[in-house]
Amino acid sequence: MRRPVRHWSLRVRLAVGAAAVAAVLLGSLAALVAVQVRDVALESATQLAADDLRPYAVDLRFDPEERPDPSSPGLLILVVDPEGRVAHSSMPRPLAAAVATVQDVGTVRTSIGHFRVVHLAVDARRGQWRLWAARDLTAGDALVGGTMLTLAIGTPVAVVLIGVAAFLIAGAALRPVDRMRASADRLRAEGGAGALPVEGGGELVALGVTLNGLIDDLRALAEHERRVTADAAHELRTPIAVLAAQAELAERRAPSADLVEIRRSVDRLARLADELLVLSRAEGAAAEPTGSSSVADLITEAMAEVDRARLLAGPVVVDLELADGVDETAEVAIDPAAFGRVLANLTRNALAAEPASAVRIRVASDVDALRVEVVDDGRGVPESFLPFAFDRFARPEEARGSGSQGAGLGLALVRRLVERAGGRVVLRNGPDGGAVAEVVLPLQRGRGRV
Repeated sequence: MRRPVRHWSLRVRLAVGAAAVAAVLLGSLAALVAVQVRDVALESATQLAADDLRPYAVDLRFDPEERPDPSSPGLLILVVDPEGRVAHSSMPRPLAAAVATVQDVGTVRTSIGHFRVVHLAVDARRGQWRLWAARDLTAGDALVGGTMLTLAIGTPVAVVLIGVAAFLIAGAALRPVDRMRASADRLRAEGGAGALPVEGGGELVALGVTLNGLIDDLRALAEHERRVTADAAHELRTPIAVLAAQAELAERRAPSADLVEIRRSVDRLARLADELLVLSRAEGAAAEPTGSSSVADLITEAMAEVDRARLLAGPVVVDLELADGVDETAEVAIDPAAFGRVLANLTRNALAAEPASAVRIRVASDVDALRVEVVDDGRGVPESFLPFAFDRFARPEEARGSGSQGAGLGLALVRRLVERAGGRVVLRNGPDGGAVAEVVLPLQRGRGRV
């Protein structure tokens, strides 16, 4: 499928534009050269034919009664006297018959070739003599043909070379932009401090300065938002704790369904404030790595999380599956508490899946990474939601209207904690139904524990 021109890269468009301009200019120049070569060949043949006639014209004017001398070998001359008789001819018959129609200068094609013909009328006492001289244009045609062939081959080659040169020159000119883009991708992936390289000259320097200013403004805005969120979450924890205690006390004094629902809502607010605070701290520009743990410590934390999940699972079966060959001595750049929060959020999502009857936590490793999967057998995640699953406050549409207790912060926190450990997390639907959340954490063999 063809890509629209607007989707071409800038260097490709510059190269194609340069090649198009070169094609027009060189094509016009080639046509002009071809015409000039043809005209020069015809003019040369005309002049030579006129020179061939000049001695005969002089002789006829001096002594019209004298019979014209025989022409030199190679000359094509036809002389007709005033009575219309051929006084002299060195032309083959087909050519002699054809030149009789030429007045002044012309070109004739016969079965024996292509000729340039010059006609001259000489007035004498007996009347008007008519003279024709012809020059073979075979050599001129060959010259014109060779020139046109050379131009036909050379012009496209020159256009291609100009296009390639324009592409390379544009690439060299845009190399600072490529470095800026690579730096922007790195800043986007790694976060933290840093700026785009400002190099080149003129517009590129101005562009780099402007983009760096924009990055600084966005970074300051994000930091301000993080601080406001963290401060708000921190300030909310105390009144929420007081409200939870009051709701629990009121429920003990006079149990009712309304008080139970109020206490659940307060618990949800407490979890929301806690997740907001942890997420804001994790997203801080100065956030430090979450420490380091052995794989054995993380397996222990996974077992503890399975025990905690079973208390909340009701009829849902929660199991831990440990693959063979897991290197429990290897190090991972995440502490057990952060790893436990990752597992807790993923397990809570799996338990909330409907109609899930089993949740399995799988732990495996390969040469470079520890892989942890949380798998449920529910109906899976809507495909349209998967690209946004790890955004803040992202929830599927059906979850918004189902009374689900989640606020949409759990997966955002999971991604941030995993990325701080140098890993990645993906959410997908399993081949047999259900959702699969996979966490990949790079191993750090041979390093001491932090």
